[in-house]
Amino acid sequence: MLKLPYYCCFSLLLLLGACGGGEAVKEETTSTQSSTTATPETATTQQETYEYHIFHILIATPRGISAADSASLQEQADRVLKMVKGGENFQGVAATVSSGSSAETGGDLGWRTAREIPSLFTDTVKTMQVGDVSDLIRNESGFHIIKLADKRPSQRK
Repeated sequence: MLKLPYYCCFSLLLLLGACGGGEAVKEETTSTQSSTTATPETATTQQETYEYHIFHILIATPRGISAADSASLQEQADRVLKMVKGGENFQGVAATVSSGSSAETGGDLGWRTAREIPSLFTDTVKTMQVGDVSDLIRNESGFHIIKLADKRPSQRK
């Protein structure tokens, strides 16, 4: 067998590549690169790593509300936020003032994965520490306040 110095082998590879013989190498490189890229399945798995136990307060803003009424509801939401951030019992406040459907249970939305949390809250919840209360989150429904009661590794398969 003929032994060539490494620089000759490299030149031969370059020559093969210039003549179209390098296609297999290109495909192999592409398949190697794609195997390290996150797939939708792995992204979902990473997202589902945790479950979050969250509580919710909604100060609703009706459609067609006047600017003055909207400002009044904003002030109410600010007062509620100050109360719960100041140590008031979140569940008690939620049961008293929340317009949300979870008010009857003290705002308890239960354990949810990131995919099960309303998209409006997902990014906020993911950055919170256990016990944290969010700032006001506003959308067309009104002013929302979220509390992260607990967080655990996902128990769902």
